[in-house]
Amino acid sequence: RVLIVDDNQTNRKILRHQTESRGMIAEEAEDGANACAKLREASRAGKPFDLAILDLMMPEMDGFELAHFIKGDASISNVRLILMPSFGQRGHGR
Repeated sequence: RVLIVDDNQTNRKILRHQTESRGMIAEEAEDGANACAKLREASRAGKPFDLAILDLMMPEMDGFELAHFIKGDASISNVRLILMPSFGQRGHGR
């Protein structure tokens, strides 16, 4: 089970397609607060996420802050994290 966390809907859709095409069960969250709620809910239900893919550049709570929060919460700290940079900014691709 994988949780995709990104404020960009198109990015979430692409990542969902990529993960599901590899047999993963994917869910989405559009921000850090929603991600925390989904992670905790899944843990309480006995169906924790195995992996969370976090966008680094999100408003309010960025990927680093979210990762720090997740690893500091014993009920969800076992989830593996992938932090994903946002590309397309000046200087990328050089």
